[in-house]
Amino acid sequence: MEPPNAKTPMSARAASGFSLRDWYNADVDVKKIFEKMPSRYIKGSAEKPTTYYFSIGDEKFTVKIDAEAATVESGKTVENADCVLKTTPDLFEKMVLKGKAPGPIDIARGKIKTNDPMGLQKLRTMFDFKGI
Repeated sequence: MEPPNAKTPMSARAASGFSLRDWYNADVDVKKIFEKMPSRYIKGSAEKPTTYYFSIGDEKFTVKIDAEAATVESGKTVENADCVLKTTPDLFEKMVLKGKAPGPIDIARGKIKTNDPMGLQKLRTMFDFKGI
């Protein structure tokens, strides 16, 4: 069954058997993005070893970056990451695949939570996600 689209009335969406999260994020594949990260890393782009922790909806990943490589681990594998990002799968996809830079309103409304906005900016320059 295909998820209902945005024009489908809410009652029909609920009756379809899809949860709000399912139909809203049907096209978002967070795992695919993280699986591709090591091969999309631009070697030498990290100035120093850095650890990122991502909480994207129900998915959790730790990404470790140094000058030579990026590695992705499922779950939270470090106590204190240098940069933390918590957001929705939809907004994460827009940030990674479409280059949407989170704005102050996104942070103020709680759509994005981070301890290091500049670290997120740097992260965007370390990977090439064209064509995904």
